[in-house]
Amino acid sequence: MKRFYVVLTLLALLIPFTVMAQDDAEFETYTSEDGLLTVDYPAEWGFSVPEDVPFPSIAFIYGENGVERFEADEDMQSGDQAMMLLLMPDEFLGYMGLSVDAYESFADFAYVTVSSIMAPDETDPPEYAAALVVGEGEEITLADGTPAAYVPVSDHDSDGAFIIYALHDDLYAIFKVDAYLEEYTDELAALGQQVAESVSYEGTATDIITALMSGGVEDAMGEDDDTATDETSSSEGLDGEALVAERCTVCHTADRINNAEKTGDEWAETVDEMIGFGAILTDTERDAVIAYLSGM
Repeated sequence: MKRFYVVLTLLALLIPFTVMAQDDAEFETYTSEDGLLTVDYPAEWGFSVPEDVPFPSIAFIYGENGVERFEADEDMQSGDQAMMLLLMPDEFLGYMGLSVDAYESFADFAYVTVSSIMAPDETDPPEYAAALVVGEGEEITLADGTPAAYVPVSDHDSDGAFIIYALHDDLYAIFKVDAYLEEYTDELAALGQQVAESVSYEGTATDIITALMSGGVEDAMGEDDDTATDETSSSEGLDGEALVAERCTVCHTADRINNAEKTGDEWAETVDEMIGFGAILTDTERDAVIAYLSGM
């Protein structure tokens, strides 16, 4: 049920859980723990912050025990609806091959992005792929004049749409609103757009990338801060596979890494690019990682 977050973070997004919409809803403001992200949402809805997602994200949920069911990743039911937000740096999307400059229109970029996000993976039942429909992207304008794209989607148990727009020059808001099959309405779409338009983020894409790439490094290096600096000048003896698992799968699935076909020089370029984004690797660790990746 959480494909929306899992897919974008690890190149597969969650299959959303949804809950019942309310007409003429009053709004409250959600503020993230760090105070950087704020979103106005219907006051009677609950919310859940996905703990395993390294990007700023939030899900808004309404319904009896809705939050509990969402967090338990239970199947959605008739009458369910939800709204989900994830902020994605354009550098990360670009590394995935999703660059707005590569397409004739923002709507085309959004369509390809949503298709990548929703694509079933090898762990999904065959009926997921058979039921998935991504509609043509439509360019829209948000209330403050911001250009955006609206991309309708349907899958095995839901109908809805993505709203994608540049929150800052280098940061995209990827917002999804949906309902149980054949229960997505114009009213819910309008409410979803209203919530999407309220998103504000005071941080930067660079901060997100840096936090993402350095996540878990303290545990990976151990408690002794001198471990990295006291290494010998040789990468021999370092476990490249373990380093990849510790440092690289923070934002890439192991399958994505293992399935990539690159030469040693191409892996070196990729690893250096990730170090530029903030991945923490000493020179000897870098060499060990490249040696492992090149020999896969």
